[in-house]
Amino acid sequence: MIRVLIVDDKDENLYYLEALLAGHGYQPDTARHGAEALEKARQSPPDLVVSDLLMPVMDGYTLLRHWKADPLLSSIKFVVYTATYTEAEDERLAMSLGADAFILKPSEPEELLARITEVQSRGAPAPSTAPGLGGDEGLMQAYSETLIRKLEQKTLQLQDSNRALLEDIAAREQAEARLHLLNAALVQSTDAVMITDSVLDLPGPHIVFANPAFTRLTGYGLDDIIGKNPRFLQGPRTDRTVIERLRADLERGETFVGETVNYRKDGSEYEQEWQVAPIRDAQGAITHFVSVQRDVTARNSAMRALQDSDREQQQLGERLEQERQRLLTAQRVAKIGSWETDLATGGVVWSDETHRIHETEPATFQPTHERFLQCVHPDDRARVDAALSDSLTGAGQGATEHRLVMADGRIKHVEERWQVERGEDGTPLRAIGTCQDVTERMRADAELRDTSARLVLATQSAQIGIWDWDIVQDTLVWDAQMFRLYGLEQDAFEKVYEAWTQRLHPEDRARVQAEISDAVAGMGEYRTRFRIVCPDGEVRDIEANGLVQRDADGAALRMIGANRDITEQMQADRRIRYLNRIYAM
Repeated sequence: MIRVLIVDDKDENLYYLEALLAGHGYQPDTARHGAEALEKARQSPPDLVVSDLLMPVMDGYTLLRHWKADPLLSSIKFVVYTATYTEAEDERLAMSLGADAFILKPSEPEELLARITEVQSRGAPAPSTAPGLGGDEGLMQAYSETLIRKLEQKTLQLQDSNRALLEDIAAREQAEARLHLLNAALVQSTDAVMITDSVLDLPGPHIVFANPAFTRLTGYGLDDIIGKNPRFLQGPRTDRTVIERLRADLERGETFVGETVNYRKDGSEYEQEWQVAPIRDAQGAITHFVSVQRDVTARNSAMRALQDSDREQQQLGERLEQERQRLLTAQRVAKIGSWETDLATGGVVWSDETHRIHETEPATFQPTHERFLQCVHPDDRARVDAALSDSLTGAGQGATEHRLVMADGRIKHVEERWQVERGEDGTPLRAIGTCQDVTERMRADAELRDTSARLVLATQSAQIGIWDWDIVQDTLVWDAQMFRLYGLEQDAFEKVYEAWTQRLHPEDRARVQAEISDAVAGMGEYRTRFRIVCPDGEVRDIEANGLVQRDADGAALRMIGANRDITEQMQADRRIRYLNRIYAM
């Protein structure tokens, strides 16, 4: 058996050459640098040496010089196998030092074996004309220049790698800082924020996230609500028509805005201003719904108190003053301003809170409708004026959200709501309304939308497809990543269980169907690997898992899970098994 000494500092290279040569009748031994190779060879000379060039302690060129200068080793064939020294002058230097072959990595196994066999089959080499360890001056200069050139190349590569690493670290730090700010905004937000999945069919969506303001508002802890349907907040006075409108808006993929009465964990009521918007992935598919809620009990109470006080103005003068004082207190607490416009005279009265929002001084700024419009952003003036005019001729109620321009140029977002009072003949007498600074809420809403978009992007970058199978109706819902995994267009897929099974590799189909049947029948959790055949004929390896949801009687309702493409992982596993078989030969 031919004994071959393999010299390389990388484990994967040693493993590969050992397995290849041992599988073809050679008896391999290994060394990790030239000094170790010389020591082993002098103790027990091999029949052949295969050596890398770039190695620690002693490189391949130096090993070659010592090898050819040693009478015991000089007649043993020396094969250079390198991926670093690949230029013509590198090969000339090696051959000048006495190498018997110069082979570049990577080489196909058959080609590498053929070259080694060809070198081994040659007769004994002629006495080496390479310089001794004292060296020929020209050859030693070429050797030095080669080492310097490779050192410069490696230095440049290291500089590029370090630069790229520093840039990546900086980018990661920036991303983490932005994520921290977004998370802090959600945590610090005074508005309650809740995120659910996008399932609208019974049993409906489930809560996947809630911020601290939500738990403070409702009295429920995170353990009480995560995974639950939000309807547990509803109660006897929850307006069913508002809930039906919510569902209709979400089914159309629209944003819902409304108010309702909900119930805290202790059973107490609170009035809730409510906005629910869909979160979409890059392909436009709805993946979640985000709900921003605000306790408007105090605001609505203040509005009702204001309306009551106006209706009782003539009969209850003293009581009206008391109610006004209570209203002002509520406004200061809730940071809600109020205003009143006498439609007959044009006189306008602002509360102190309204002046604070507009950053005007009550003593020096006399509000009028015209002066108010001057505070409104020019692009919003016509819309705000039209909304007030429409309420005078319409139902008498109005609401708008618009921008204010401060004296220093800053922009504020405010929300106005008002009610028009009429005389017995229907003539508009006065408009009474509220004003609230919603700048921070608008900023938080924008940050929340940005956070949601990043979460969707993160899921896509992980290449995980999400699916939902309604077992009763036999309908499949896939996210966009699932269609990419299976190489399918959404319009070209029937979205039923049978259509999916047709994408399974014929050799895996019966097994996978049996595993799913077992999960539906009682095991509940489904986890497996299988192959799929894409429309273009490509075969992909998929890792899948799912979980069965059941009703109170234990009947299976749906299965929800994920698919992940593991084709590259499986190909790597198959390559390793191939090398193991070679090694075993």
